[in-house]
Amino acid sequence: MRVKEGISDALLVQEAAAGSEEAIRELVLRYQEPLLRFVKTFLHDKNQAEDVVQESFVRALEKIDQLRNPDSLKSWLWSVTRSIAVDRRRRRERDLKGASRVIEFEDMDLQVSPAPPADIWMARQSLIDEMRGLIRSLPPESRELLRLRYHEQLSHREIGALVGVGAVTVKARLARVRQRLKSRLEPLAREWMQLRDELF
Repeated sequence: MRVKEGISDALLVQEAAAGSEEAIRELVLRYQEPLLRFVKTFLHDKNQAEDVVQESFVRALEKIDQLRNPDSLKSWLWSVTRSIAVDRRRRRERDLKGASRVIEFEDMDLQVSPAPPADIWMARQSLIDEMRGLIRSLPPESRELLRLRYHEQLSHREIGALVGVGAVTVKARLARVRQRLKSRLEPLAREWMQLRDELF
């Protein structure tokens, strides 16, 4: 099935609250995959992520008639899902007797084009690995902000609603994270330019 274009979230919320099975299916179809990607960054477990997303939809649909602003469906779903995912992660960490598991920012789009010359591929791959390492070295809260903004494409306001701060605070925090990355990535960029000049 394909997501239907041109149907607003607000209309789907109205129809789902009225009991429309078609609207409920469309809501699930529209948001299931993005939510799964989102939860996997918390849990690193596909099966648990699927359980969390299913529970999120059940919980959200039970209370969808209470959603005061239907246009905020996306951020509301993310908030419900994040809460369940965090609870699941905390329970798992307790079960593992405090073993630390943190959010990974592992599937940023940093892949290289297939089949470049071996020396170029190796140079690029080395730099990409360093970039990933820099991203992983960020605090979990910073990685979460980056993922929500650039991978899930949530607005500053939507992210703020999820993490419990204002949109201005989110914008400022993201600016600090970007500046931190920029100062550490610039030497890598210069290294790549030098390698490129040598390789070509």
